[in-house]
Amino acid sequence: MRPLLFLLASSLTLSQTGADLGLWFVRWPEPITAPVGDDVVFECSVNVPAESVRWRQGDHWLQQDRPPPPRPTSTSRLLVKFEDEKQEGDYQCVAWFGASALASTPARLTLAELQPFLYQPQKEVRVTPGNTVAIACPPPVSKPPAVIQYLQDGTVMPESSNTLATTGTLILPNVTAKDSGVYTCTATNYITGMVINSPMKVVLKVEKSNESGSPRFLYQPQTKYTVQAGQNISLECCGIGNPVPVVSWRRVNSDLPIGRSEQIPGGLRIAGVQLADAGQYVCELKNGVPPMIAQLITLEVQVPPTVSKGPSNAVVEEDSDTELTCEATGSPSPNITWFLNGESILNDSHITPQGGNLIIKKIQKRHAGIFQCFATNAAGVTFGAAMIQVSPTQVTAGDPPPYLPEIDSNEQIESSTTQGPGRGRKKDHPRKNKDRRREKKHRNNVMIPPTRPNITRLSNKSVMVRWSVPPNPGLPIQFFKVQYQDLDSSGKHGQWMTSNEDIQPHINSYEVDGLITGHHYRFRIAAVYSNNDNKLGRTSSKFHLNRGPSNDETPFFPPNLTYAESLSPTSIRIHWEVSF
Repeated sequence: MRPLLFLLASSLTLSQTGADLGLWFVRWPEPITAPVGDDVVFECSVNVPAESVRWRQGDHWLQQDRPPPPRPTSTSRLLVKFEDEKQEGDYQCVAWFGASALASTPARLTLAELQPFLYQPQKEVRVTPGNTVAIACPPPVSKPPAVIQYLQDGTVMPESSNTLATTGTLILPNVTAKDSGVYTCTATNYITGMVINSPMKVVLKVEKSNESGSPRFLYQPQTKYTVQAGQNISLECCGIGNPVPVVSWRRVNSDLPIGRSEQIPGGLRIAGVQLADAGQYVCELKNGVPPMIAQLITLEVQVPPTVSKGPSNAVVEEDSDTELTCEATGSPSPNITWFLNGESILNDSHITPQGGNLIIKKIQKRHAGIFQCFATNAAGVTFGAAMIQVSPTQVTAGDPPPYLPEIDSNEQIESSTTQGPGRGRKKDHPRKNKDRRREKKHRNNVMIPPTRPNITRLSNKSVMVRWSVPPNPGLPIQFFKVQYQDLDSSGKHGQWMTSNEDIQPHINSYEVDGLITGHHYRFRIAAVYSNNDNKLGRTSSKFHLNRGPSNDETPFFPPNLTYAESLSPTSIRIHWEVSF
């Protein structure tokens, strides 16, 4: 067995909170990119067992093959056999507690793909020694983003080569005659394993010259960058000239970030980006030969949304008016959407969104339940929630019965099938509240297990196992172990085999090899926590290791890890080389 290391970075922040209700998601569906043919498992878990859990894709409720559990459950899984691009989209779980429901944030299922490179004409570059040369390989459309690798004269660039983490541009600082050659590049989709060659070809000639030349860009620098707060970023600005240009950086109407910015070959690096770093930056290149050149670059910083003031639990009298509040911060400014018991409120004539708030006119009994306001922007999504109880209008003897508005048959059916026998009222029991306070007090000592793993075939004898652990306030994980079970081996049936390696907590994928073609397997992930205790994740679905096409037996050359660099507190870039 050998672990595969990839760029691990979170580009979307998800938050699941309904703590004011005494309900919250311990685990929620997470975004995943997978190839066609994969079995994808979404999972969600609530701190309190739900009477039922339903799943939907977009606005469409999904039919699940297995019957609902006979008793309340805190965990639900959805198996998606990824066979068609129509299955792409947002998946969401909705947990029911009597007639009230709590919806998770959605998770996107994306089809892994790698499209061809766009045409790039051959380029010849002549520079004098000492210049810093940028060679760009515009990546093709790829999900997830493709890994770009550069070659010099057909040979993969060594580990000493330098690429800007943000743009992927190859930077050759202080070039000499040894840097002369033909540069090409390839793109790899690490999910599908597909590798394609770029038509890009740059012929670099490094030679001395007595002819002066003003600074110039080989490639027009990128003019706009978007980064999430907390990450690192490199702004690219690289030019050549004779004499070698001097590059300087400044910020429009402000100073460069103090202690977090440094000039690097080919650009400006800013570590731990903050919202205050957003704005315009200017790089200037001078070498004494006019004209100088400059480039204006705009940096946009995104901050995941936070619900600063959410709706409050309330008891409202029937036929009265009420207003629910939802204030959220983030960059860009979050968009607010409202749900009642897991359904959009847009088609309800009694309810009107107004800014971030919600106006309910003449509230009815059908409006009782859990209201959620979802705050969404490009950096993430979160929600606030509140329980609204509707007290019926008091009717005294001699008063005429109140007017009952006509409701359609669909609403009647929905009411009859989701109305619980008053179970939600039991949460007011003092013993329950005491238990919940005790549960909340000891929540930080909880061991949150890994998710049920997704399995992808790599070859006739190996598979890729992928899992995740949702952000949580529980104990930190020291390392993982992968276990698997051969269901077709008479001698080992029922015996779990365990990987030898301790898999570091930031790694969420692992290759299991030495398997037998045609056999059925199950996999699971064990986590060892900071208290030296361990907990097993859920077992995968049964996986059949089919035989692939004949070219599947091509000898495999494992990559050699060269070095790693930090991009942010939550992400790293891994560099490796492959020998053929």
